[in-house]
Amino acid sequence: MIEIVDYRESWVKDFKEIGSVIRTALGELAVRIDHIGSTSVPGLGFKMNNKWEPDGKLRWCWLQHGGAALMLQQDHEGKPFASKRGTGVKLHFICEDAKLVYEQAQKRGIEASEIEVGNGMDFTDIIDPDGYELCFESPTVEEDTV
Repeated sequence: MIEIVDYRESWVKDFKEIGSVIRTALGELAVRIDHIGSTSVPGLGFKMNNKWEPDGKLRWCWLQHGGAALMLQQDHEGKPFASKRGTGVKLHFICEDAKLVYEQAQKRGIEASEIEVGNGMDFTDIIDPDGYELCFESPTVEEDTV
């Protein structure tokens, strides 16, 4: 389940403790351990602009901070988590022109799905080499196709 919470001062201490355990367990293999993202930077807050809760649980949300937007979605079809990295993870990027992303991908020999329209957005999907699904979206006035 996706849970959005405010920054907590305790996360700095928690990371130091968890990092120490990981470093001890991995020894020399732990070349670098970083605490990144919104949990590592006080005040790096995102506003939830939209969300989808079909069964009372947050399954999709659109987060915005200044000019940056991020959409998070959890598989809502009840599929078990896969052991292969990337499976079941879809990252949505809001861009100026999803059609241009599609055209550029095609020119570079990168497989991308045909442009579709849903929820007022043009979008194309690309699977990255690790198996993560990357969705590039841009606002449109065209009718939904999905």
